[in-house]
Amino acid sequence: MTQRENIKKLLRNAHQYVSVGAVEELRSEQLESLGFKPLDALHIACAENANADILLTTDKRMLRRTKNYHFQLRVHVENPHIWLQEVLRMSLRENREVSMEENQDEDTELRALLDKIFQHKGGKGDYSIDRHEWVDSLDLDTILKGIQKLRDTEQKD
Repeated sequence: MTQRENIKKLLRNAHQYVSVGAVEELRSEQLESLGFKPLDALHIACAENANADILLTTDKRMLRRTKNYHFQLRVHVENPHIWLQEVLRMSLRENREVSMEENQDEDTELRALLDKIFQHKGGKGDYSIDRHEWVDSLDLDTILKGIQKLRDTEQKD
């Protein structure tokens, strides 16, 4: 699928009709005083009044002007291609963060198990022998139950 098709697919559900009233006209005049073309100013005013998260446009002049006055606008204005790249980047970042959190949970469980396996009994005796005796006395079910118990404890906290 091409980028154009991706953008069109995303934008199918991203429309809303806003009636132009006195509020939009007044805001449009304010935006025109900043140098926006009349229709661009009206478009921005309508997007602001509709509480749009973003207004997408390929108009380079409008994009340049919105970058200069972004603090005075109540809507983010962006090129659809750049916006789509950012959305995809954020999606990948979120997926990576979720994956890292899952790995961290697994690391926490492994670390807890290793701590349990390698725990030292009060500084007495031969650590290696004690560890081997303790590990050899465990079966897989006991280890899994220990991990589940740690999970349950962490979820309660």
